[in-house]
Amino acid sequence: MTPSSLSPRQQEILHLLAEGFQNIEIADRLQPPITEGGVKQHLHRIYKLLGVNNRVEAVLKFKAQSYSDCDDSN
Repeated sequence: MTPSSLSPRQQEILHLLAEGFQNIEIADRLQPPITEGGVKQHLHRIYKLLGVNNRVEAVLKFKAQSYSDCDDSN
């Protein structure tokens, strides 16, 4: 599965993660806001769907997909 096939909420969380925000900061920025625990639950699902083990791998996969999408549009 690729980052673009995640739900809109999962994509939003992954985008904030890629910007360097911590879980509590992500929780506060989401509308409507969720708990830090809710962010952790989303992240675990995201990791499983992307086939990664941690936030660094998830961000790398997200950024690789983002760059690939930019190349495809040219």
